[in-house]
Amino acid sequence: MSSNIPTRRVTRATRSVKENENANARPSRVSTRSKVLAAAGTATATTSKTTGGADTGAQHKRKREIAEGVTKGAENSKPPPKATVDKGKGKDTKVIPAGKVSKATTAITATRAPLRPVGTTRTTKSNTHVETKKNVRSEVDAMAIDLPSMDVVEVVVPAPARPSTSAAASKKATVKHAAPKHISQESFEEPVSKKRRTSSEAGDDAHLEPIEEEQGSPLVENVQLAVATVSNEDDVGWDDLDRDDDEDPLMVSEYAAEIYEYLRECEMTTMPNPNYVETQNEITWSTRGELIDWLIQLHSRFRLMPETLYLAINLVDRFLSYRYSSLAKLQLVGVTCMFISAKVEETLAPSVSNFIYAVESSYTEHHIIKAESYILKTINWNLSYPCPLNFLRRASKADDYNQMTRTLGKYFTEIGLLEWRLLSAPPSLLAAASLWLARMVFGFSEWTPNLRHFSMYPEDALIPTANIILNFVLKPIRYEQFYKKYAAKKYYKVSVHARHWATSLWEEGTHVDLKADLVQLKKIVDEQRSEQLAAEAEHAEEQEV
Repeated sequence: MSSNIPTRRVTRATRSVKENENANARPSRVSTRSKVLAAAGTATATTSKTTGGADTGAQHKRKREIAEGVTKGAENSKPPPKATVDKGKGKDTKVIPAGKVSKATTAITATRAPLRPVGTTRTTKSNTHVETKKNVRSEVDAMAIDLPSMDVVEVVVPAPARPSTSAAASKKATVKHAAPKHISQESFEEPVSKKRRTSSEAGDDAHLEPIEEEQGSPLVENVQLAVATVSNEDDVGWDDLDRDDDEDPLMVSEYAAEIYEYLRECEMTTMPNPNYVETQNEITWSTRGELIDWLIQLHSRFRLMPETLYLAINLVDRFLSYRYSSLAKLQLVGVTCMFISAKVEETLAPSVSNFIYAVESSYTEHHIIKAESYILKTINWNLSYPCPLNFLRRASKADDYNQMTRTLGKYFTEIGLLEWRLLSAPPSLLAAASLWLARMVFGFSEWTPNLRHFSMYPEDALIPTANIILNFVLKPIRYEQFYKKYAAKKYYKVSVHARHWATSLWEEGTHVDLKADLVQLKKIVDEQRSEQLAAEAEHAEEQEV
């Protein structure tokens, strides 16, 4: 036991010498303590090397002498030696002032006193740091729910300001949403104010109402008169043609009348504003017609259902009745509405890539998907638009399902998509007027009680709508794709036949007053019908002979 004690002391002294030699290197607690001992007397290390075999009493005696020498040297020397004390992590070195050396050296004689000043200083700084952060957190995050950690750097984010009702704030909000380059998620934000704006946000609520507000339109007054006439008129003399379909469960003849009454209620909820172009800045009726003519061509290329085209154009008009659109985004609105309509009506709808190819990659898939969401939100997800062809099929039942008049009626009904003056006509009225004019073209001038009952309109209510269709036929051909579509053999070339019939009675470009010319027109039609029947009878006799 006694022989091991000097060996351990020699090892500690050797470590102190090595640390003193590397004083310029990274300091440590051992080296710092050895520097204090070395300042008192350097001969201690040499003595400890030469007295490796001394006894324990001699070692304790030398230790006491060294301690007393250090204390006396520190008190007698006026410029006390500067001692460097490490903070404990080997990064920085702190200089102890002269007034504190006596306290530090006195503590050496007790228990490891050189570490006490460092610990005291560090504790004081830590407490000050903690109190400062507590004060900052209490001042800044007084409304915070989750208190942040002490080690996390706190970033103060100011609360968003409430929207101002001043004119300047409204102007800034308008500029923020004005003419977005692409339809983005910001377009779904609610408008700040109700003032008229030129962006895609909602404007005045006055021009967003359906056609009931347009009381000055003759066609709207005619629609209201027609509804009142049908409801008050004694509807007599018609045959119950639905009874013939009682054995066919697909015709649901028991509920046919109720179904069409419901469709007439739905058509009034999906009517666009007939004068919405007046609220647009860049779109005119001419550009709308060009867009619809292109949509008709796109519809034919994809070979979609007729109901898809009608719903798509209804979505375009309803969306533009509620939102402003730039001319550069008009084609995006049209192709997106066709994409939505195809999803609703088609069994196998074209994909987004097909529509991107149709627009020659002018827009991306992201644009169409975002526009789809925006349009559906604008129209409040109301896709229950009753197609005019549904009412045309119903009225064609009273016409013995004449294929020619029905096909020509489809042509006249589709004119309602291009002619903006027919926007205020409900689908049921447009279908009935188209069938009435188609029968007139083929020589059937009588509007029978069955036709009146199944079309739900009397003849007087159909004349203003049919007059607009007739004037459209007499105009020079402007929409080539639409005219070529019904000039095909598939549709019996009804567009060519209707134009030939109209130009044979009136000159091209003439504005016809059908109500004034109705009596004379019926007389001419009846004469042509009589001549046609006589010619067919003669031809039949010749074949028999």
